[in-house]
Amino acid sequence: SDMNERAPTSSIIEKGTYVVVQKVGGEHIRVMRLSPKQKVLIEKLKFEADRYCFHIKLF
Repeated sequence: SDMNERAPTSSIIEKGTYVVVQKVGGEHIRVMRLSPKQKVLIEKLKFEADRYCFHIKLF
C-alpha cells in the first residue's frame, strides 16, 4: 500500500491511532491513520510514526 494513498471521501474513520498533519505556514491539513514503524512522507515533510504518537478518542 502506498503511504500517500488517499481513502475515498465516503470512508469511515475506524478506531485506531491517527495524526493530523499541517506544515508550518501551510493551508491544508491531512488526517492519517498510523501503524507501528510506519514512515510518513508528505510533500517534503517526513517523520517516523514511532517517534510521534497521538491518540484520538472516537465516539
